[in-house]
Amino acid sequence: MTLHLSTTDELVLFVNGRFEGFIYRDGYVSGKNDWNAWFDFWKNPEHAGRKIPLNLKSGSNQIVLRVRNGQFASGGFFTRLEAF
Repeated sequence: MTLHLSTTDELVLFVNGRFEGFIYRDGYVSGKNDWNAWFDFWKNPEHAGRKIPLNLKSGSNQIVLRVRNGQFASGGFFTRLEAF
């Protein structure tokens, strides 16, 4: 699977309880430090966002995204899962 993301905050990714790494914001600025995530990130090449390959096991899997920001957590992100 591929995890597609567009985020305004730093995220921490865990898959099945395993730390997979940090994902840094990649949205756009629409004012003074006003970050926004792209809603069309998975179909618009100009707003590509991040693509993270995931190695999932058969059956149930748990994907956890922890929102992390230096001042406050706005929780602004879009995500989509896609099979290879």
